[in-house]
Amino acid sequence: MDKGNALLQIHLERPLYEHETLNQNYDYEKPKSSLMRDAMNDVKSKNWQSCVASTVPVIRWLSRYTWKEDIVPDIISGLTVAIMHIPQGMAYALLGNLPPVVGIYMAFFPVFVYFFLGTSKHVSIGTFAVVCLMTGKVVTFYSSPHAGHTFANASDAVSQNLEDVAYVYTPMQVATAVTLMVGILQIIMYTFRLGIVTTLLSETLVNSFTTAAAVYVLISQIKDLLGLKLPKQKGYFKLIFTVIDIFKEIKNVNIAATVVSTVSIVILVFNNEFLKPRVNKKCSIPIPIELIAVIGGTLVSRYCDLPKIYNIETVGHIPTGLPKPEVPSFELLPLVLVDSIAITMVSYTITISMALIFAQKLNYEIDSNQELFAMGFSNIMGSFFSCMPISASLSRSLIQQTVGGRTQIASIVSCLLLLIILLWIGPFFELLPRCVLASIIVMCIRDRSYIDPSSVQVLHVIVEEFTRVNIEFYFVNCPSPIFETIKKCDLYIYGTMSLKIFATIQDAIAYFQNEITSR
Repeated sequence: MDKGNALLQIHLERPLYEHETLNQNYDYEKPKSSLMRDAMNDVKSKNWQSCVASTVPVIRWLSRYTWKEDIVPDIISGLTVAIMHIPQGMAYALLGNLPPVVGIYMAFFPVFVYFFLGTSKHVSIGTFAVVCLMTGKVVTFYSSPHAGHTFANASDAVSQNLEDVAYVYTPMQVATAVTLMVGILQIIMYTFRLGIVTTLLSETLVNSFTTAAAVYVLISQIKDLLGLKLPKQKGYFKLIFTVIDIFKEIKNVNIAATVVSTVSIVILVFNNEFLKPRVNKKCSIPIPIELIAVIGGTLVSRYCDLPKIYNIETVGHIPTGLPKPEVPSFELLPLVLVDSIAITMVSYTITISMALIFAQKLNYEIDSNQELFAMGFSNIMGSFFSCMPISASLSRSLIQQTVGGRTQIASIVSCLLLLIILLWIGPFFELLPRCVLASIIVMCIRDRSYIDPSSVQVLHVIVEEFTRVNIEFYFVNCPSPIFETIKKCDLYIYGTMSLKIFATIQDAIAYFQNEITSR
């Protein structure tokens, strides 16, 4: 054979190892480590500049902020979100059994802190229905609305039974104690790098919890929707007793409050079902229908004198200016610890989930542990300024991103507008009927598909391209609300395409297996 044409072949033989056998043959030992040593190595690997920049992320991203390109979208986004904060904040504060102005405080103080410490560019921090509802449960259990803001012998009250405690603390003191406890727990989780804990909460568990909370919220708002005066229930089976009280008092329904609630809900439904899908196809800025309902309800209440003539309950006194800093009641911290753990997990899970969605969609990174620090410090600061625990809002975060927000500069713009509300405009809403806020709450917890109608046209282009090359397009496991939204967005008005749907993925697989077999 010609040596020039000969092929060089190499034959290798390697045995099949088990992991333990491989370690024994090559004398491998797992290096010993300790939490203290790992922490020290982590500290040594970073200089003080990088430590400060990672702890206060605004230092890093603000220096790279492109003012000419980003400032206008951020201003528009911030103003839009601020408009949403007003009705949602006032409504969700009622879920926490606190004055409506607390919701505005939550949209100002914690948001301002999160601007410096957060890593997500698009989440909108503030009130969230489920978190406010959980806080309201604790407030109802440990407080009395008739208690004074100052009290004596508070340290002795902790050793008494819970029934005595309930007559010592005000709702605001209990709420701020919960906020402080949640902040402390989040800082502890940040210290031990426990951000990964939320992955233990399955999607099924979170969805089930949210659904149950939505039912709870709906029942809790019936009394305001109908203008009923019901006794507050505590303890187990509270929800069942509340329903029983509603049926007992149904004969005392306030007709005027019911009419106002009905009109408000009809307006909100009309916007969600008819106006919003069509407006969103032409403009990314949504109609501020909740704010319109709040302003309209306030004007009707003021000029028709609804509180005096029809005995409609209003939100009451709204103080002007910023709240005076007040130290939370440390005596309450042991009592609210267990409830605060649940609130901590729920608020962080919701926030980090929203942050991850936007980070993946827009191709940037977030730090889950830094988010714990940002939320913890925001809650601790908020506890000194009459705030409940914060969380990201699904609806506001989506609006902040879809309107064009690029960074958390939008949150600062929102804070500035809300500061104007707190300093000068707050008393205007004192005559706002509570039934209007209850209507907003009920509509905010209804099922939403979060489809962007303006993007449905892009989907239509994709379907056309597939059809042109003889590739069929199918929907699988498409829920009814999504199907209806797609129809309202006129996906199939162009051409003669039909909407082909399989109920489940198993049906789709079985169908195509039969198609292949028949060929």
